[in-house]
Amino acid sequence: MNIIGNIRKAVPLCALALLLMGVTARAEEGVLTLPSGLLSIEEEAFYGVDSADKAVIPDGTVSIGPRAFAQSGFSEIRLPSSVTQIAEGAFYSCGDPSRPLRYYCIPYGVEIGPQAFALCRAEIYIDGRPLPYFNYTVQEDGVTITGLSGNAAISAAVIPDTIDGKPVTAIANGVFNGMRSLTRVYIPSTVTSIGNEAFRGCSALTGIELPASLTTLGNGVFRSCTALAALELPSGLTSIGNNAFRECSALTQIEIPSGVTQIAYDTFSGAQNLQRVVLPEGLTAIGATAFYDCYTLSELNIPSTVTDIGYKAFGYNRALTRAVIPAGITALPNELFFGCSSLESVSLPEALVSIGDYSFAGCTKLTDVNFPSGLSSIGRSGFENACRNQAGYPVYRLPDTLETLGQSTFDG
Repeated sequence: MNIIGNIRKAVPLCALALLLMGVTARAEEGVLTLPSGLLSIEEEAFYGVDSADKAVIPDGTVSIGPRAFAQSGFSEIRLPSSVTQIAEGAFYSCGDPSRPLRYYCIPYGVEIGPQAFALCRAEIYIDGRPLPYFNYTVQEDGVTITGLSGNAAISAAVIPDTIDGKPVTAIANGVFNGMRSLTRVYIPSTVTSIGNEAFRGCSALTGIELPASLTTLGNGVFRSCTALAALELPSGLTSIGNNAFRECSALTQIEIPSGVTQIAYDTFSGAQNLQRVVLPEGLTAIGATAFYDCYTLSELNIPSTVTDIGYKAFGYNRALTRAVIPAGITALPNELFFGCSSLESVSLPEALVSIGDYSFAGCTKLTDVNFPSGLSSIGRSGFENACRNQAGYPVYRLPDTLETLGQSTFDG
């Protein structure tokens, strides 16, 4: 026999009930050991049982049925890694009522039913290792996940959609920070915000699906997630914090949703395999070093709505060949395209009045620039080692309105 059926609290000894069913089990010193070869534990099998303190489920068991251990007295339950399905209310109100509640970090790939661990106070183990549980705070409008118990290494996590009957709406700062073994995360459709550095340094993270409900990504949220190669940002996203994707060296492309109006400083800095970024019309600002050292970025169209670009925003983008500066930009910051050694052409807006220090320094393939008629100043080394023809001679036509020419502007 490989299925354990209903055993009610009216039967005082689990082992006796199992023997009557033709299944061999041991209940010694408060420990219930279920037999090998068991595939599933059916609905309410140990509902309300309080004759044992610990249950050991054998390797090979794949499913735990609805309310299988609900309202039982087990304070410790040991599951095998073979379990792939935990049904509705399986461990509902399980354990000693005097113990603290637990909301467990379920391994990715295990199907979890509603209320599977609701009001659970038992300690759950998988393959002998304690299953980490979520710490949380409850607010009037929802629940925030604030951390994980202990320092147990986990490879995947499923965040619950409800806790204590309320929706999980936020992941706080640093919840998974530095978990280098974490590869996959499921975030429920109830979550609207993910806090600062929540996944920073999760260097093995390759799979994460952001829910449509998400509106806010915090500062450094995926910083140094060096294995994260693809990520789809939900259309409802309106805010991306600084450093959010910094040093995400495996990321190759990304599309920014239309609700985002600013790219903060250092957002993609050091994302060295980022080749393509789609920025939305409606974007108004690109922060300092936002795309610094993205040296494979070959395609980037700056939306016409951008009116502010920060210091060194595109510095060392060595694959970038063309740039069009929007009409609303009146000043180029220092080192804007510093070291963009493949940049061949740039279109400057007529409203431009100043070009900062080193803005195009090191753009060795930039051979010609049409300076706008209202330009009044070019900063120090603004075009150092740039604006040269194929023979290496300088090529530039400066407007009559130019009042300030910085030191070594066209040096090199």
